[in-house]
Amino acid sequence: MMGSTLRLLAGRHRLVAVNLATTPVIALHPRGYQLHNKKSYRACTEILAVKGDRPSTSGRSVAAESRPRLAKVLAACGVASRRACEELIAEGRVRVNGRVVSEQGTTIDPSVDQVDVLQQSTTTLSTASGGPVVGGFRTTATGTETQQQQKPGGGGKGSSPSAVWRRIRVSFFQEAGSLYYFAVNKPKGYICSSADVNGRKLAVELLSPWLAQWRKANTDKNRQPPRFFTVGRLDVGSSGLLFITNDGQWANRVIHPSSGVTKEYVVGLDKDASRPQLRALAAGTEVAGTFVSPLEVEVLGDPRRLRVVVGEGKKHEVRELVKAAGLELVSLKRVRIGGFRLPRDLGVGGYRELKPSEIRAITDLAVQEAASASGETRQAIQRQAEAQRAAAAAAAVPRALRGMGEEVLERLRKARE
Repeated sequence: MMGSTLRLLAGRHRLVAVNLATTPVIALHPRGYQLHNKKSYRACTEILAVKGDRPSTSGRSVAAESRPRLAKVLAACGVASRRACEELIAEGRVRVNGRVVSEQGTTIDPSVDQVDVLQQSTTTLSTASGGPVVGGFRTTATGTETQQQQKPGGGGKGSSPSAVWRRIRVSFFQEAGSLYYFAVNKPKGYICSSADVNGRKLAVELLSPWLAQWRKANTDKNRQPPRFFTVGRLDVGSSGLLFITNDGQWANRVIHPSSGVTKEYVVGLDKDASRPQLRALAAGTEVAGTFVSPLEVEVLGDPRRLRVVVGEGKKHEVRELVKAAGLELVSLKRVRIGGFRLPRDLGVGGYRELKPSEIRAITDLAVQEAASASGETRQAIQRQAEAQRAAAAAAAVPRALRGMGEEVLERLRKARE
């Protein structure tokens, strides 16, 4: 094929080199070679990449850009946090389809590719799900999982005789029914983090009873439990509404400023707030180098209890606003995020899985506008709606029957049905 004109067609699964000279057709395959002696004025050398033989990396093809990154898949499958998974890849402790991968940004096809993570079997390794790896077994909040023993010459930086390769079931990555959304009534003393070296209580640990039920109901013992994280933060001294999920895209959509999602808090003060202090609170202050002001400020009957609505979501924003107004905060409770209010029947430390309609309401600005109305306005809207429904029901009754009692009308309705 020397000196011939070649035409290269590059794609994700095949590379075709066409020779305009008269040569036999050769088909090269990773699993063998075949020579086809066919008379033709056109021949091609075709290299077929079998799907799943190697991982795709970002930037190599358009199709690869739609694939999830390896670190993201590992984090979603409960291996560790996203940053910790990136460190595992950089250390050469992850392999895809038997090949060690150390390039950041590598993408995979979770439905086809096989992924293993190298872990120590004789020493304890901390994990994102709170469980150590000891003696070839990984203990988590949902049980103990066996490890796949490393084969001789398994590769990987830092591998040792005590290291084992554990197969990660990446095929479960964001399957239908594998994404969960919870509303949690966070108590004081819990932090919004996936791990804490100081041993403080984690908000995600409030879902431990649900994870225990998940383990009992799960028939595939090789499948790892969902790796949950909090949507945004609520500092350790605050309580109230918090979302916990394993859907990273949805979490980013909720907390991103472009979504327009607002948050409502009930603030407890050590003394009555004066009018000048309320005006100063509404005027705003600088937080983390940015000037912010609350969207709404309302006294909830008692001058020591305020309702504050913010949209910026800066760290300690409400606390800084209260402090700048010359007030001392004694309690802070979040009661609403977007179009979802903290249910009254959800006790402190309790959780509830969100319905699809509630998930949509969180980022629905029309629902949020109605939910964000002040207490008096909200009650007035409810009374007006009830009056409209009663008027519509009365109008549906024929004029000749309107003087009859409600019991008689109810019997007539049932008879008509």
